[in-house]
Amino acid sequence: MVDIVVDECEINGARHIVVRFDGVVVMPYVRQTRRSRFRRDRAGDRAREYNELRASLRDALALILKMRRIEAFGKVRLGFSGLFWDEKVSRKDIDNLVKAAMDVCSDILIPDDCWVYRLGECEKNPGRPAMVLKFWEVKSATHQQK
Repeated sequence: MVDIVVDECEINGARHIVVRFDGVVVMPYVRQTRRSRFRRDRAGDRAREYNELRASLRDALALILKMRRIEAFGKVRLGFSGLFWDEKVSRKDIDNLVKAAMDVCSDILIPDDCWVYRLGECEKNPGRPAMVLKFWEVKSATHQQK
């Protein structure tokens, strides 16, 4: 079972949204390889599994945001930080975990991952599967309107 908790707050005038997924860590997308037919079949199975998990998490997140009346971020500069726990965490690259987590939130919580301009602390740890994702508006002095 997966529990999803969404919190919204304002810190130093910047909007922050924290999403916690308990019981699941999105798996990084697996590329198809040309080495052998066996590997392609296995990668195809993992890709289907990834897409199904991603779709169900996106649907659940969209429903929670609607129920809690939390508006998604618009087209503004965003920051991102993430914490990931999993039993097999040593096998997963942190950059791929970050990309997979942002894929889940794209078009639901953030307009697109291209709006993430700052990466905060991202960490992976062994333990019960869970993810904590934090997005915030980046206030930049050079890009503020006068």
